[in-house]
Amino acid sequence: MTEKEDIEINEEIKELVITRIEAASSDLKLSIGGKEGMNKEEVIKHIKDEDEIGRHIIKMHLSFLKAAANGEVGKALASV
Repeated sequence: MTEKEDIEINEEIKELVITRIEAASSDLKLSIGGKEGMNKEEVIKHIKDEDEIGRHIIKMHLSFLKAAANGEVGKALASV
């Protein structure tokens, strides 16, 4: 893992990501790579277990939040 990928995941971060996922539509499906889609409950379980898939989901959410805070999301949407 690179230094950028090796983030410390604490309970507060996990709860933030879980809260964001719980707020999503009940028919949410998430697929990572070529794996079968997961429903909200499966996604949350991976996050709570902090397994490889859960860590990847957490990193994706943190990357999005950082991009939103830096204005990158707004710029990308404005360019469409």
